[in-house]
Amino acid sequence: MEDMKRFSPLLTLASIQKQLQGLQAFDERTAVRQVFDEEALGFISYLGALKVSQLSSFIDEMWDFNADFPNVAFSAKGRPQQLHFSKFTHLPLCACWELKAVFILRLMAPGLAQVGRVSGGSTERPMKPRTLIGIFTDGLRFFDKLFELISADLGAEHVALHHSSISHIPSRYYEQAAREYDYAYEPVMNQFFNLVRSPEYADAIFDAPLPNVALVKLPWKKVGKGMGGKPSRNTSVEKVLENNTFERASLISSLAIVDFLDTLGEPVIDRASLERRNAKGYRLSAGQSLSRDKFDVYIERAP
Repeated sequence: MEDMKRFSPLLTLASIQKQLQGLQAFDERTAVRQVFDEEALGFISYLGALKVSQLSSFIDEMWDFNADFPNVAFSAKGRPQQLHFSKFTHLPLCACWELKAVFILRLMAPGLAQVGRVSGGSTERPMKPRTLIGIFTDGLRFFDKLFELISADLGAEHVALHHSSISHIPSRYYEQAAREYDYAYEPVMNQFFNLVRSPEYADAIFDAPLPNVALVKLPWKKVGKGMGGKPSRNTSVEKVLENNTFERASLISSLAIVDFLDTLGEPVIDRASLERRNAKGYRLSAGQSLSRDKFDVYIERAP
């Protein structure tokens, strides 16, 4: 309930959308005050103070959820729990705010808008930050490409003043973006668009519904296996490693294995590799603060 109260003002973004046109001409922390009325100024102040995690505020260029979820598996720590908005350099500030709003509402207060329902169910399925980050990274990349194309065609200033919402992009640009998009079209893209196309978000966050473009019919430059894409003809050639690459990979793997076992106090049968590890000063486990206690706790928590 507390999260709903904290994030519910995001559902008024559409009501001040016109005033926020061209906002990226200003720094979002020091926007020229005389440009906006009291309502818009209050909303900008609210965004500046809104915490989305222990380490991040809404207007930050990087959202970090590591402090909020410290007990995830080691492979999920660090960058998998961070979303770097600064990478999407063609995305207007208003469009970025729209997508940030959808992200954090889905994560922290999904009951505020009826999206992401389990098929046939009546309740929201919880999402972890790293899951939602994976979905949004694909979508942010695609919208970044869309705004790159429309800015090249119409001019960045015109886009900032008249097309800064993701709902403002004409449908014809989707086909061109699909042809030039450097990443494979995968099911995660459909998940992203299912979220941002929610009718509730169209009314509350965007000032109009998004174009009804059938993603599966677009001429994608690359189609992933998840969408029925075929592997490259050169796949068999690419699977062959050069001898020196294979030898180096084998050496590093053996050092990592004996270092791991030795750190945990397990007997190491491959004495030659252990001696090479000691001679080279290879201490990856120590660098990652691995200990027997931490390993045992991880094993206990593993599904």
